Parts: sequence; C-alpha cells; structure tokens
Amino acid sequence: MMYQELLKALVKPALYEKTDTLFWNDPHIAKSMLEAHLNPELEAASRKPETIDKAVDFIETLVSKEAKILDIGCGPGLYTKRLSDKEFRAPLITT
Repeated sequence: MMYQELLKALVKPALYEKTDTLFWNDPHIAKSMLEAHLNPELEAASRKPETIDKAVDFIETLVSKEAKILDIGCGPGLYTKRLSDKEFRAPLITT
C-alpha cells in the first residue's frame, strides 16, 4: 500500500496541471528560497545587487516616472524596492 502511494506521489504532473502540492509554502523550501534570494553573493534565486542595479538603471532610461511598473512574481521585491527608491510607482504581486 505505501509503495503504491509513493509511486503516485512521484508522478510528474502534466504541464500547467493544478495539484494540491504547495511547494513554495513548504516551510523548509520557503526558508531556503528566501535565504537564496537575499544572499548577495549567490546568483541563483535572484541576481547579484550590481546586476539588479544595472537593470533598474536601464528601466529608468525607458520609462517615465509617471508610469506604473507592475512587478509580477517579484519574489522578495529586490527590483521593486530599487524602483521605488527612484520614485517610480511600482506595485508588486507575488503568491
């Protein structure tokens, strides 16, 4: 019985199939992911601060301060924070 349950749990869902699994909400995953995002030496979950700064500087050349920039899937909001510091209106959405 347990073997069958294990096999069922190992089946990869179809692309975009909804599941009951809350991967990002798992306490271990969530803690590790946040640590990876906030580690400035690691370019895995988020880019290094210098790279984020360059991207924000580039965005600043393209978008007026009156525009709203929506950051969807923003993680810890590293880009949004920098955009807000430059007085952009940058709401964010994450799950």
